[in-house]
Amino acid sequence: MLESIKTVPGVDKAAITTVVPLRGAMFGRQFRVVGQPADDVSGPPNASFTQVTAEYHEAMGIRVTRGRSFNAYDTANSQRVAMVNEALVKRYFNGVDPIGQRILVDQFVRDVESKKPPLEWQIVGVFHNVRLGELRGTDDPEIDVPFWQSPFPYANVAVRTHGDPHDLIKSLAGAVSAVDPDVPIAGVKTMDELLVESLAVDRLGMLLFTSFAVLGLLLSAIGIYGVMAFAVSQRTQEFGVRIALGAQRSRILNLVLREGTRLALVGSLIGLAGAYLMGRALRSTLYGVEALDLRAFAAVAFVLLLAALVACLVPAMRASKVDPIEALRAD
Repeated sequence: MLESIKTVPGVDKAAITTVVPLRGAMFGRQFRVVGQPADDVSGPPNASFTQVTAEYHEAMGIRVTRGRSFNAYDTANSQRVAMVNEALVKRYFNGVDPIGQRILVDQFVRDVESKKPPLEWQIVGVFHNVRLGELRGTDDPEIDVPFWQSPFPYANVAVRTHGDPHDLIKSLAGAVSAVDPDVPIAGVKTMDELLVESLAVDRLGMLLFTSFAVLGLLLSAIGIYGVMAFAVSQRTQEFGVRIALGAQRSRILNLVLREGTRLALVGSLIGLAGAYLMGRALRSTLYGVEALDLRAFAAVAFVLLLAALVACLVPAMRASKVDPIEALRAD
């Protein structure tokens, strides 16, 4: 089936894998590094265990950072080899080069009574961390082994294409049917679609957060305008006196804008500090967003400063046009 898929026009790479990134189905196995003492307190560590064929890492765009990837010589009759991710190396090798090291991995069993002795695998490569489940959270240890050295009855096909992958779905289904028409094909999705699905709950939450944030921003702008406009209107008589004593109307405007800008800047700095602290508190609910988003902070600060300036400018212009005699009479 795999060879038939590779012959489909538009297919660059094709591979078998028991776990697809972002699908959330992870098979954990206990393991230990040969030569390291066993931890009798916490027990053997656990890692995600994935069986893949030779072109899996290339097909999925997974970068091999050390050693080599699997190839056609890693068969059921050759030496058992494995690849591990950077998280496992960082956590369990303490700066030691993992290439050539051996690990013992428990075999898959359906019940405890049929437990088999662990198998030994030699590490030949290291790949960068891949999120098999949720995008949020920490990078978990992962062990990949050749599919032919540890076959599993259920698997997925990963295909890298050049062009629109949706155009190849029928051709891929035909390639599979040509080998065995009884093999069903289900859940065909692109990695972009899986990414959208994995972020669906986060996107909904962020949509609600954004809606309330926009409403809060609007209310804040209205509130700032009202407070500043009221504060400036209370000084109408003062402006009338200044004009009566010879002050230019432009100086009145500059005075009001300068004082209003100073207050708005102080308030913005306090607000930005609070927003940064709130962003750190919400970091665990976000993916790909830092606590300090300069563009978002700059946009919000600009809107609030603009509201403050307009709030100062409108009543100041009104006050600068007041007849000094009327202002003094009102006082």
